[in-house]
Amino acid sequence: MSKGVDSWAGYTVGAKRFQNIWKALDVAKEVNGHVEFEYYNSVFCNLKGTPISDTIDYKKEYLVKLFSKEQNLFYSGGSDSHTILRLSEHLGLRWQSVITLLSAPTIDGEANDEYLPGIEYAKKKKHPLEVWIHDIKHWEEVYSDPKFMYKNG
Repeated sequence: MSKGVDSWAGYTVGAKRFQNIWKALDVAKEVNGHVEFEYYNSVFCNLKGTPISDTIDYKKEYLVKLFSKEQNLFYSGGSDSHTILRLSEHLGLRWQSVITLLSAPTIDGEANDEYLPGIEYAKKKKHPLEVWIHDIKHWEEVYSDPKFMYKNG
């Protein structure tokens, strides 16, 4: 690690480092070695020696602190948002609203299929669910914006 570098992500084969996975694979084949992904971030190094208590539920502490103000949850039903929703349920914390933003311009669009289990779960558990559907005009504006990062609408 060179001095002054805050983070580095890449691949290593033995002691050699690569930013390009294909170059790393070529070298690994030459030396009959393995490609390892390496991630270094100096922020994590600052945690070294920080005492962690097994008696403190850090997720609970964070969520209780978060809920000192009204909160909304953008909820797709995926693993991240569902884990947060389930933990808040377990702790008896209520969201001001649970919002699912659909991908298709109609609720029955196939692009929304992945959201349906989450929507059903939130309804079943009586969360204050809001399902947002943007019409085609909205998506046309998004995709025609020259600063929009994707051009695949």
